[in-house]
Order: sequence, then structure tokens, then C-alpha cells
Amino acid sequence: STIPLDTSSTQEGVSPGPQQARRGTYHQLLHDRALALVCVVNLVFVLCTSVLTVLLAVYLTTVLRSPVWLSGALFTLATVLVVAAQGATTRYVSRYHRPSVLKASAACFAASFILLWALAHAAEWLLVPGSIVSIVVFTIAEMLEGPLINALVVDMAPKAASGRYLAAYQLSWSLGGVVAPGLLTWLLTVNTGLPWAGLVALCACAIGATHFLPPAVTQANPRGAPLGRVAPERPPSS
Repeated sequence: STIPLDTSSTQEGVSPGPQQARRGTYHQLLHDRALALVCVVNLVFVLCTSVLTVLLAVYLTTVLRSPVWLSGALFTLATVLVVAAQGATTRYVSRYHRPSVLKASAACFAASFILLWALAHAAEWLLVPGSIVSIVVFTIAEMLEGPLINALVVDMAPKAASGRYLAAYQLSWSLGGVVAPGLLTWLLTVNTGLPWAGLVALCACAIGATHFLPPAVTQANPRGAPLGRVAPERPPSS
């Protein structure tokens, strides 16, 4: 004998809610434009942040003929800045419109790359102070985008597909990490200014892409709320 299927939980004529509509199939994930935009913007940021570990030392020593200690000192400076200021920066920017913060981060990345590019044509005495300024601006960009873009993915993922959304986001990290070393060093061998021009162009594209993020995932985080989740509105006091 056959066992009848239990269909009592299905209500005829009731449309699925938004969480059900976005339930976690890979087909729906691949067609989520907001997720695709966030992953593209994150890929740009991964390429930008790779400059510190992949390109900076090579550029300083072979192109700018800097002292050998400078690249290590700049890396240490960036690390100290992150340790000292990341928490305060995250709390400060959490109250602002998320696309505006991402645009500010991309603009800071672009400014630091333009400055590093310009040092190749600057006076020798500007090399050390110019490098320090560029890395300070670079580190500000890192501190602005890192926690914020992570929180964007957490907030936009439906409960039923949160694992797949985070996996797709992490794929953009992995792809950037794989591509950056070969791409950036190859561009440097073609022309010493080409990596900076390409990264500035990508930053401009990232700024443009943030315009198309849906409002539902870009609202500012109320002060005091954890950055990964937007706090619920308080009921009006009687």
C-alpha cells in the first residue's frame, strides 16, 4: 500500500514570503544581482589590499630605489594602525550609509595608488614621507571596507541560504588572492605605472557599482548595534 503525502502544511493560494522566495538554491543565488555586485566590489578590494603584500616591496626597491628598510617599516606602520584604530573606525562608520563608506574606501585606495605612482617622478627627498602618507591613506581604506562589506553579505543572505551566500562571497576573496600576485607583478613588468592605473580604474568601477546596490542591504547600522546585523527599530514610546 502507498503512504499518502502530508500536504496539510501547504495553504492553497498563499504566496511564499520573501524569505521563502529567496530560499537557497544555487540558481537563485547566481541570479541575485545584489550578491554579484558585492562580490565584484569585494574582488576589487582584494586586488587593492594585495598591493601591501605583493607589489609594494618590489615597487619601492626596483622602481623607486628606496632604502631596503622602508617596505618593512611601512608594513609595520599599517599593522600598528589597524591594531590601534580598527575598532574605533568600525564603530564610527557603522552609522553611515553603507555605499557612501564603500565609495570613501575606494577613493582612499585610489588616492594612495596615485600618490605611489607619482613618487616615481618626484624628488628623492619626498620618497619616505610620500610613502608614509600613501600607506596611511591605504590603511584607512582597508579599515573602512573590511568589516562593512562582510556585514553586507551577512545581512543580505536569507537564513535558508546564508551558507551559500557566504561561500560565494569567500570565492571572490579566493579568486582575488589567486589572481593578484601574477596580475600585479606582470603589469609592473610591462610598465611601472600600469598597476596603479589599472587599480585606480578598478576603484572607479567599484564606486560606480555601489550605486546599484538595493536599499534593503545598504541602510546604515544604528549606533550601538552589532555591525553584522541591523538593530530592530524601537517601538514608539507612549
